[in-house]
Amino acid sequence: MENPIPKWAPQVGLSLIAIFFILFGIDILYMAYQIPDPFSFVMTFFAANFIILISAALLLSFILKIRATIKRQREIKTGQLYTAQALKEKITPINEEQNCRKRGR
Repeated sequence: MENPIPKWAPQVGLSLIAIFFILFGIDILYMAYQIPDPFSFVMTFFAANFIILISAALLLSFILKIRATIKRQREIKTGQLYTAQALKEKITPINEEQNCRKRGR
């Protein structure tokens, strides 16, 4: 019996969390400009940019994982997925003499 939850569903949840933290970082960045103390401004500014940077990188990785999973599932359904055995049969090994000629021995 097939699992009713798609394999990419957890990645969607994590993507939503990453989007939340991106928005949270933008909010902190906006609030940093309201701080009159220069030291606190700089610390808050860099912290907000760090939150945004990490969240955006994670969001990108989650999106790429979702895309790869959906592509793999589509290949499995259409029968275009090559197994390791099928790839081995398509590749012809080069014998030792051909290797030596290519290397100049």
